[in-house]
Amino acid sequence: MKRLLFRFLGILALLALIELAFGWLVRNERGRDMVRRFNKSILNPWMLRHAGHGKWYASVVETTGRKTGATYQTPVVADPVVDGFVIPLPYGEDVDWLKNAKATGHATILRQDLRYPVDRFEELTAVEAAPVLTASRRLSYRMTGVDRFLRVHLEDSDGHLTVGG
Repeated sequence: MKRLLFRFLGILALLALIELAFGWLVRNERGRDMVRRFNKSILNPWMLRHAGHGKWYASVVETTGRKTGATYQTPVVADPVVDGFVIPLPYGEDVDWLKNAKATGHATILRQDLRYPVDRFEELTAVEAAPVLTASRRLSYRMTGVDRFLRVHLEDSDGHLTVGG
């Protein structure tokens, strides 16, 4: 039992170290670009096999290309809130999926095998997003240096619908 506890604590420490290293990397432009390229070419294709399905933590945002008209899928973390989602923007607002969503005025979030059409894109600071995020999410985002967020609203929402969490 003692050995299992030490192994568990070791894994937790390793995960915390990885999260801190990621946070350190994305705090400067060169590190952020390096992480972005790695994610785009290696991590995102793997994530798209799992994101949006079952109880996997990541969701998928589907957008229509503003120039091509093609449908694009990007894995994101979409935290459910009343009448929509809050999505962290670790690379800022200058990302293709967000430009596409703003250009067309809508997107679709695939989360836990359900599709949610969304619109009304509000960019938030960490302070503005904090009240609707869980304490563990706020801590994780702070540790990784995420200070920009996007709040999206469910299309045709009456403001009282809560997305299942």
